[in-house]
Amino acid sequence: MTVISQHDHIEAVLDRIRGSQPPRAGHARDVAADLDHPGCHLRAVLDAAAIDKAALAARMKHPMPEEQSPAALRRGNLFERIVVDEGHLLAEARKQLDLDIPEARYKDLSDVPEGLRGRAALKWRAQRTIDALANMLTDPAGAYNLLRHPVTTLQRSGRTCYLEQDALAFVVGGRLYVVEIKSFAVIAGVPNERSHVSQAARQSAVYVLSLQQALASLGFDLDVVSTTTLLITAKGYGLTPTSHTLDVRNELKALSRRLARRTQLSAILDELPEDLTFDVDDPDELAEQVAKVDHHYTPGCLSSCSMARACRQRCVSGDRLDRLGQNVRSDLGVFDTVADVVFAARTGRDPLGITGDTVPFAADVAAALHAAHNAYVDAGGIA
Repeated sequence: MTVISQHDHIEAVLDRIRGSQPPRAGHARDVAADLDHPGCHLRAVLDAAAIDKAALAARMKHPMPEEQSPAALRRGNLFERIVVDEGHLLAEARKQLDLDIPEARYKDLSDVPEGLRGRAALKWRAQRTIDALANMLTDPAGAYNLLRHPVTTLQRSGRTCYLEQDALAFVVGGRLYVVEIKSFAVIAGVPNERSHVSQAARQSAVYVLSLQQALASLGFDLDVVSTTTLLITAKGYGLTPTSHTLDVRNELKALSRRLARRTQLSAILDELPEDLTFDVDDPDELAEQVAKVDHHYTPGCLSSCSMARACRQRCVSGDRLDRLGQNVRSDLGVFDTVADVVFAARTGRDPLGITGDTVPFAADVAAALHAAHNAYVDAGGIA
């Protein structure tokens, strides 16, 4: 009898779940969004299987609007070319990081041999990235000093995931720096959306951690990767580059803590049916398959996950508390549904079915809800 390693077993399960759908490379924003919802097994499975969540949601008839319009994507691509090809990257790095960079020797890692696709292509690009990083740090005078579109790896839930970086990385003086290029507008030193900067910092932290893991595998010290990253944005609403430095140490610590607490992927997969697959054309049958994986929906998912509308529909149809937000779910977590909460508020009694150690807590929550409900009615509210 052939003994299959746990790694091969996990890969086989993920391949079955993904089916004929082509694998999709991950990005730092996927990791950051995933860690905001650590209890969502569905997201963990989708990311591990490299399934395109937007395409899956569309097949379920719950599509999400595109994260960026075609015009925004064109602007972003054009802005990156301007920053890199016209020398702004070196100028901003010299100014913001006070680095002596006489010239740039670029290496683009996005090309793959003909016929190499999917996960095999990502592995090939990741190995090229590792080799280039080693050369950059051991032979700084002769090696490339700036990488474009590298692929790095990150350990998530006990599994290696591949990250295709839109950012760049370069080495000066034996230290590696991460550059994030974003085309959002900065006016008078203030971004038009403050959340854009925090998102860029979190994504940069993901890149820093993945590069640290890559260099650690080569025997380098983690301090080789600088935790000060360079963010290049647009000045005003034009395409003139400006830059800022980001200290991502706090984001890096939070990221490491959350990754350490993440449920192991093998434990999640062990709870799933052996015939589970998302390679289904019929939307209703596909929804039934997806419903077999536990999800953790909150309204915040609408801004960070392409599956949000599909998961929201599951919460609404199941009357689950998740749809009211994380705070409500945390405060009233002893109850499962909105109907349970309404019953407790109106009667002051526990809903049927609550047993075990949660009974005393459920009684306290029900009493508090009932008191709040009575106060609301006494103030003129509708019972």
